Amino acid sequence: MSINSLLEKIVKKAYDNTLVPGLQATKSITIHSIARGGFVVATGKNTGTKTDYIVNALVSNVTLNDISGSGGILEAGDLGLSIGRTQTVPSVLTTDDEITFVGEKYSIISVRKTDVGNTDLIWFCFIRRK
Repeated sequence: MSINSLLEKIVKKAYDNTLVPGLQATKSITIHSIARGGFVVATGKNTGTKTDYIVNALVSNVTLNDISGSGGILEAGDLGLSIGRTQTVPSVLTTDDEITFVGEKYSIISVRKTDVGNTDLIWFCFIRRK
């Protein structure tokens, strides 16, 4: 078994809440993956699509260190998310997309991914309530 496949199994179990029996570490969120289209003058509407993905994520409050080290990007009240890519998720997560968590809509402020070899394992992002 390669290290990549071992790490994939660990990440999958962590986000499925089966890594440690009885531990519910993740929260359910909805990713609204938005594909921007064009603007139709005749109708006054934007074309485009939105696809929803319900996934588990580790959710945390941002710390003062996060805020002070962000160069002014983060604010008090922002949240950090960690999303395991072993789940069914969009192929790309961008700041155009949105998140719903506990009935509230959030904008994505930044996204960073962690790869192991050629395996895309985890997305880390910061979100802000709309």
